[in-house]
Amino acid sequence: MQPKLLLIAALAAILLVAFVSGLLVGDWKPGIVGTLKARLGVQERMFDYEGPYYQSKLAFFRQTAGVADAVMLGHALTEGIDWRELFPDVKIFNRGISGDTSGCS
Repeated sequence: MQPKLLLIAALAAILLVAFVSGLLVGDWKPGIVGTLKARLGVQERMFDYEGPYYQSKLAFFRQTAGVADAVMLGHALTEGIDWRELFPDVKIFNRGISGDTSGCS
């Protein structure tokens, strides 16, 4: 096999593995992928409001109540940020919870 074709085949294999990994790990609820993951038992409900992760975060927040200059609310993007590093002179409570939503009906 020519080196150029070997390189193309290797890149195609890497892209295929990355795509399949994304399907299995990603949070794709709608459509065929979500249905397939649910039927295979791959999709776990870690972020529902009755789930252990969400409940443990709420319990932690209740135990660490206090006074702050600002409270950050949100989902994974909020939870994953070290707000004290960004704003060292402001007392901030990070109350972000991955998977949390603020839907309106």
